[in-house]
Amino acid sequence: MFDADIPIIKKSEDLLGRSKFAIDISKSIISWKNNDNLVIGLFGEWGSGKSSIINMMKEYLDSLKNERPEIIKFNPWIFPDQEKLFENFFKQLTEELKLTDNGKYKKLAEKLELYSSAIEMVSEIKKSINLPYIISLISMAGLSIGIINKTVWGLVVSIVFAISGIPTVLNSMVNFFNRKFNFSQRSLSELKKSIEKELNKQEKKFLIIIDDIDRLDGVEIKQLFKLVRATANFKNIIYLLAFDRQIVENAFNQDSEYAFYSSGYLNKIIQVPFDIPVLPKEKIREILFKELSVLYTSLPENATKLINDNSQYRYEVIELGILRFFKDIRDVKRYINCLDFNIKRFIIDGHLEVNPIDFFAVEAIRVFAPHYYKYIYGNKELYISISNSLSKQEIEYYKTSVISAVEATSTCKYIHNMLLGLTVKLFPKLENILNNGAIYGDEWYKLWTAELRICSDQKFDKYFTLEPLNTDMVQAEIKFYKDNIFSKSAKDLLIRANSENKLNGVIDLIYEELNSENFQAQENDLIEFIQVLFEISDCLPKPQPNYLYTIDYEVKLILTIPRILSHIHKDKQYNFQILEKLFINAKNGIYSMLYIIIQLTSNNQTQDTEYWNLFEGNFDKLVEVWIEKVKPKIEDYSIIGYATQNYKFRTILHKFKELNDDNTCFEKFIITALNDKKLLLNIVYKYVESTFTYYSNNTEETKCILFDELGNIFELEKINCVLMEQLNKQTQIYNENRALIDLYIDQYSHKDNN
Repeated sequence: MFDADIPIIKKSEDLLGRSKFAIDISKSIISWKNNDNLVIGLFGEWGSGKSSIINMMKEYLDSLKNERPEIIKFNPWIFPDQEKLFENFFKQLTEELKLTDNGKYKKLAEKLELYSSAIEMVSEIKKSINLPYIISLISMAGLSIGIINKTVWGLVVSIVFAISGIPTVLNSMVNFFNRKFNFSQRSLSELKKSIEKELNKQEKKFLIIIDDIDRLDGVEIKQLFKLVRATANFKNIIYLLAFDRQIVENAFNQDSEYAFYSSGYLNKIIQVPFDIPVLPKEKIREILFKELSVLYTSLPENATKLINDNSQYRYEVIELGILRFFKDIRDVKRYINCLDFNIKRFIIDGHLEVNPIDFFAVEAIRVFAPHYYKYIYGNKELYISISNSLSKQEIEYYKTSVISAVEATSTCKYIHNMLLGLTVKLFPKLENILNNGAIYGDEWYKLWTAELRICSDQKFDKYFTLEPLNTDMVQAEIKFYKDNIFSKSAKDLLIRANSENKLNGVIDLIYEELNSENFQAQENDLIEFIQVLFEISDCLPKPQPNYLYTIDYEVKLILTIPRILSHIHKDKQYNFQILEKLFINAKNGIYSMLYIIIQLTSNNQTQDTEYWNLFEGNFDKLVEVWIEKVKPKIEDYSIIGYATQNYKFRTILHKFKELNDDNTCFEKFIITALNDKKLLLNIVYKYVESTFTYYSNNTEETKCILFDELGNIFELEKINCVLMEQLNKQTQIYNENRALIDLYIDQYSHKDNN
């Protein structure tokens, strides 16, 4: 990471090819033979490289030795009291001259020191005391400042001190007159002429460099230019003033004294203006990519693989996208510093948690288009969950919304086009909205999640979390969970993570540990951990219903079981025996056990097939154990309250009917439900599915009855007759369940048309 405010020191550090420009100005200064005062202006915006050019000029001039001018740098903004600008200037000038060439400029330094003291005295008198009052005191004594001697001055000091009681003023006056009598007894105007004469005699010129003028406030800027004008008669003085011209002119515009001729005022002072050369776009690109290359080397292996495996995507996002944001070297430095600082927050245990290419783009939007960055974050559903089945009016509405948000970030048309193009690359589902292009189905989410893309619902929020959320875990927590999750305290830890809304992160840590080559744990601890998973699975939070891609914590935990067993033993029969015992001993986790059965008996190949293939045995035994655990819950109807999540209830009920050879229990369940209206409605409710349509300002929910699934369990017409009876009689049950009954009756009457 490099600092945007730290300039280069020497030519060898020049990445922008500006050393020739610096040397050319230096040569012009050397060739200036006139001994008149000269003021050179070096104009450039903040970050354009003014200080770097000055440093390269100084390096070149220092190398000339005898031909070089005496170089004095004055930094006005480092002094705390800007009201003493004149005084500080001459003081620094005096100190620099005293240190130059073994006292060669001693005489000149003494005169400048006296001149500085006089300015200090006048400044203090103006602020603290009535000047005519002091002069009157001296006049009353019949004295003149020009002829006053030390003895008389001492008397005056005593009198004024006794009367005024202002030691600050007196100290300034004492310092001035002491130096005046030690040097000569000429007047102030004569002293100034003497300084000019002394400067005129010098064989070398004095180059006074004043940088960072644009860091001063308006009052200080005007004081500084008054100083330059006040010393215009000083011979052999060359000023090099570096500043942002626009900022300085604005300072003059704010003052009615200068406003009507601010540009003209500068032109009267600056005799030789130089503008910093415009940096070619290709040079900006070269520097940006050099810095990105350095950053690449510091990223984990998974990040570099994503970068290398997606070279075309990288080209489209960076070369054709964010590169247009960069106008100068300061933009590059600012971006790289932010990127370097923030991306490291997402490296956990040697793994980058976001897609590096996406993060490069999002960070550029955050830095250069912050309003659009906030808009994206505030409209998550629009960017990642937009429906593919929209009307023309809806498409036009969303398109207008995004374009308006983009146009609000900048007045530049090419920035608008770049941001819209970048938006489509980052969020492919908007291709259909903005360009009437390709449609991406839900199956793409799996790939996007695997590649850590921002368009994945699971990863979106991370890109906008530069401050830790309550659901994020700090490193100490991560280490704590990793060290203890497979211990006897596993149950307490998982319950704690669930209560703190950090369960998803803990499950991810479990996967990381199980996939680590260095993972080690005792067999008993691992078996107990699986028992814990069955025990807590029924009390895990429901998947979020308002996102297209949801997280089912129970399923995520179930998928750790074969991975855990793969660490216990490689013998498939041994693993099956362990699993069978776990089924028998489990008091909870009916859906978890069913999910395992489905995976073990399925012919479909999934990413977890290699793990489920670690078992060999009679899977029918597992089915028998599961049926015996479900049967009591069917018989007493507690299955309805047990499986609170609708799709899990439906899956359990259907699989029980399919896998159980003895249908007596199930048939009794159906008959009882048709006769018990409340029980029936509770079951029908389990077959209501909600779909969501996302708009920029709201979310619309649509409910429908899953007749195909419900029809595999009940005769739909019988349910309809029962509910119609409640409607016709306007029973209390109807009044209490009006929405559900009306929904069923209405959709049943149209189901053959849908």
